[in-house]
Amino acid sequence: AAAFERRRTASIQREMAMAAGERGDAMTPAAHAALERGRDTIREAVLADKCGELARASALYQEGMAHLLEAARGAAPEARSELMRKMQGYMARAEQLKDAV
Repeated sequence: AAAFERRRTASIQREMAMAAGERGDAMTPAAHAALERGRDTIREAVLADKCGELARASALYQEGMAHLLEAARGAAPEARSELMRKMQGYMARAEQLKDAV
């Protein structure tokens, strides 16, 4: 379980860094702030999911996706498509959790 958490957290960090456009002006400052909020919320969702707090995890995934959607609106096209791809995975997990609760 700990290895899964480390891999998932590393994956989130890698994807978010890429989406954040560390290559330059791929994101507005407001979008970058939303990205940070989304990343932090998704991390919390993953932890709640790991701890078996399914209802809380589902709500956190949804909240995190709202922040990521806000970030995507202020992102360059490449970063936006990467964020949307990542959000699909979170959305699928949130739906699984919602069905399980």
